[in-house]
Amino acid sequence: MKNLKTVIILIVVLLCTQAVVAQMAKPTFIIKGAISSASFIWEDDYDTYADAGDSRMGYKIGMGMEFPINEIINFETGLLLARKGMKQKEDGLELTFSPLYLEVPLNLKFTRPLNNMSLYGTVGA
Repeated sequence: MKNLKTVIILIVVLLCTQAVVAQMAKPTFIIKGAISSASFIWEDDYDTYADAGDSRMGYKIGMGMEFPINEIINFETGLLLARKGMKQKEDGLELTFSPLYLEVPLNLKFTRPLNNMSLYGTVGA
């Protein structure tokens, strides 16, 4: 199933790239930043433990590019550095887990102009 998802994403990226090249549209450079709250789920052979720890505040920073496909649809990708993690206190011990991840988002952005502003939504991986 994971391989199928990868193949589908690759096909969408290739199709989007072809559409962008065909239109010779100008890409837009994007700088992104956000705060987040991540939680931790522990799974073993017998059960899933959703309350394994408290969520921690994290962040995402990075840059990307937005490639117009047509007037409504854009393809958006980039490279983000994300900190996630959890904190757990039990029996006088404190465990803190704060890994850093490199994320490569692959999104389709749908934009609808409204007077002097725009409404948009994204889907992707």
